Amino acid sequence: MRRLQEAYAEGLIPHEVLDEHLHQVLRAKTRSELASALVSLPEEQPGSTATIAAAGGRIKRRGAWRVPRVLKVESAYGRVRLDLSRAVIEHPIVDIELQLEPAGPGSRCPGTRWSTSKD
Repeated sequence: MRRLQEAYAEGLIPHEVLDEHLHQVLRAKTRSELASALVSLPEEQPGSTATIAAAGGRIKRRGAWRVPRVLKVESAYGRVRLDLSRAVIEHPIVDIELQLEPAGPGSRCPGTRWSTSKD
């Protein structure tokens, strides 16, 4: 189901195809039935997830940097600055997962909303 949702979110399949394939996945009783619902989807792109981590240091990205589909940022007792104003964003949807201790994030991109959770 994740692959279907991602393909739809990235504009690779229309809503009707998403609905049809979701019904196939939910009705599937065997692996072959499940595989047939996913066979027409575009291949997952390797390298679409990147992790940036620092402990007690600074994470800073600005200028024309390439933003992956999923960006994981992990910082313990450090400062994180992600400036997306001139970033190269090739995906219609980008997920930025933040794991920050103890401070919260700041945004320098107008219109960007951040939400964080402490687990």
